[in-house]
Amino acid sequence: MHRLISSPSLGRREVRAERGVTAVVVAIVMVILVGFAAIAVDVGALWWDRKQLQNGADAGALALAQSYAQGATVADPDGYATDYARKNKLDLNATGQVVDGGKDAGFVTVQTDTDRDAWFSRIWDIESSHVSAHSTARWGGLKSVATLPITTSECEFNWLEEKGDPYGKLVTIIFKNSASMDKIPLKDDGTVDCSKGPDVGPDYPGGFGWLQKVGCEALIDAGGNVDGKPGLGNKDCMKVLAQRLEVGEAVEVKMPVYNAVPGNKQYHISGFVTLKLTAVCFTPANYPSGTCKAIRKTLAKTGNGNEIDLIQGTFVERSALSAGGGSSEENYGTQGVWLSWD
Repeated sequence: MHRLISSPSLGRREVRAERGVTAVVVAIVMVILVGFAAIAVDVGALWWDRKQLQNGADAGALALAQSYAQGATVADPDGYATDYARKNKLDLNATGQVVDGGKDAGFVTVQTDTDRDAWFSRIWDIESSHVSAHSTARWGGLKSVATLPITTSECEFNWLEEKGDPYGKLVTIIFKNSASMDKIPLKDDGTVDCSKGPDVGPDYPGGFGWLQKVGCEALIDAGGNVDGKPGLGNKDCMKVLAQRLEVGEAVEVKMPVYNAVPGNKQYHISGFVTLKLTAVCFTPANYPSGTCKAIRKTLAKTGNGNEIDLIQGTFVERSALSAGGGSSEENYGTQGVWLSWD
């Protein structure tokens, strides 16, 4: 008969062995945990840097594009890009540069950069990481805009362009002729009768540049045909513009430009122009009244020309963000700016 005898020394050896195995496992797990900490902390920091750099690249590209769209010359585009990169970086540790495109290219690409010191990744001898982002912005004739539902012929713009710079010169746009008016000759003051040419041809019979839209603001797309509205249109809209001028407000309106009258009661919209108004002469809304009286008297062959409806102003270059991207058929100085991913 055999007896099992318990040995105290044997039990102590087993406990010591188990403790040794546990220490090894803990050491291995700690290495893994530190590795995950490096990934969670350092990679997370890099992701956050990348996001800030992308914001800076987008902002810098759009800002440069808007400047170029308005004909401006940027003396230090890299400094411009760096400024926007730093403004969008919490620690200001960022640089920017233009890596492609420019004023005459119709697009600009900005790259932003930073270096991030590693924290936990130093255990793998990774001292720092370089992070960068890119963004491209383009510009071209505005494709779509909410604007007053009136249109003008491109000959108003082309005539001034042929004489040099079309911007800043006074132009009179006539929306309703008088029976007492002959064809108005081209004049140095910018007065030209585009309802009778020279490039587009007349408005459709009974039409005076009004578009078939509701209200004083409508979304107009360039590149297609828009139905015209016969008669005198909505003079209440012109009254609002005259009132804004009267209180001393600087009034600018974006106007659709047509380059063809393809069918009955239609205009083909080719782009947009921005007009800085100096006079609105749509009876009974006439401001400044003295200016309207003088213009009408000059235009009328006989009489005072009170039945002539017109606006007067100067074309100006403007840019606006265009969420949809794309450009119009023609560029009349009112340009869209958008981020491009192609």
